[in-house]
Amino acid sequence: MIKKTMALLTLITIVFAAVPVFAQEEKPVAVSIQTMEKKATEKIELSLEDAISMALENNPRLIAADATIKSAEMSLVIARDTGDEYEDMEKALKKIPGVSLAVNISNGLEQAYLKHGYYIEAAKVCVELATMAKSQVEAAIAYEVTQKYYNVKLMESLVEIASTGLKVANDNLIMMENQFEAGYVPAIEVQNAKNAVIRAEYTLSSYDRNLELAKKNLKVSLQIDDYDCDVVLTEEIVMPSMPENVEELIKSAIESRYDMTAAKKDYELKTKMFDITKFYVTDKTAMYHSAYSEYLNAEYTYNNAVEMITIALESEYASILTAADEIIACENDVEVAKAMYESRKTMYDLGLITNLELTGVMAELDSSRMQLENARVNYALAVVKFFYSTTVGI
Repeated sequence: MIKKTMALLTLITIVFAAVPVFAQEEKPVAVSIQTMEKKATEKIELSLEDAISMALENNPRLIAADATIKSAEMSLVIARDTGDEYEDMEKALKKIPGVSLAVNISNGLEQAYLKHGYYIEAAKVCVELATMAKSQVEAAIAYEVTQKYYNVKLMESLVEIASTGLKVANDNLIMMENQFEAGYVPAIEVQNAKNAVIRAEYTLSSYDRNLELAKKNLKVSLQIDDYDCDVVLTEEIVMPSMPENVEELIKSAIESRYDMTAAKKDYELKTKMFDITKFYVTDKTAMYHSAYSEYLNAEYTYNNAVEMITIALESEYASILTAADEIIACENDVEVAKAMYESRKTMYDLGLITNLELTGVMAELDSSRMQLENARVNYALAVVKFFYSTTVGI
């Protein structure tokens, strides 16, 4: 009985430790890893939902989570079997006059914990936490994919802005060369226009490379990084509305998040263990103080977690507000830059400013547009992150 009890305790400990505290038109292929052949060039059209589903399909992290759940379920079976054996033995001994199944303190109160169902309760908690841990892994994968999906869309927008900037720079160069040949502008104006084209080409090349890297990064999360395929993202970045009833969401998160549930359940188990321990031993024993210490630490950990998670979620919401303000500021900057460009263009056409001044304003307009795209993505991801943070957590 004692050996089986110790084995059970070891299994439950292991399970607790295992639980952690997202040209020509081609016909799109089915969005499934199973339908793809490695090294076969394919065009894969993906919505965000498609991408998340693909990332979740046969994901090693989820397979590992399932194994943890299975281990926890097996520990629960052992806990129940051991508890039943203890009850059967206790009932049998009660039928013998003058004989009882006394708790053996020298064996660390294992029999007492069996008698009061501590191991069964701990095993149930392990199953619950392992199941929640899998949900948290799913949420983390979904958020990770959303981040990478939106980053690809961001890079596509920046490439488009840079392409437009290069076209404007080339058109400006042609105009400067024609005016130079007509004797209207000095050679320095042509050289400045050429430099503007070179800078625009460098900018476009940089964003082209970043786009390819962003796609490769997404393919890793989709588990298709070793497939020769072109990922085409069909869904634009969704600008979500501002979260409402934030205080209620934060309060709900204290009950629904995996890490909070783990801390709460640990506190409840340590409380039960201490209650059992102090029933059988006095404060003159090491076992009493060991159980008391674990109870106090669990109590502090839970109460501290409530405070820290609340602050963390309030901070995340503040980040959403900051990101929303940044969008407004960037939109204003774009409008100012547009007006400035139109004004400088008119002044240039009238011969009041040089081409050097005009190209400087053009660069400012492109920069403000890029900052706006960055701000939009930051806001969208902040809202998505807050959603996951106020449910199971990520």
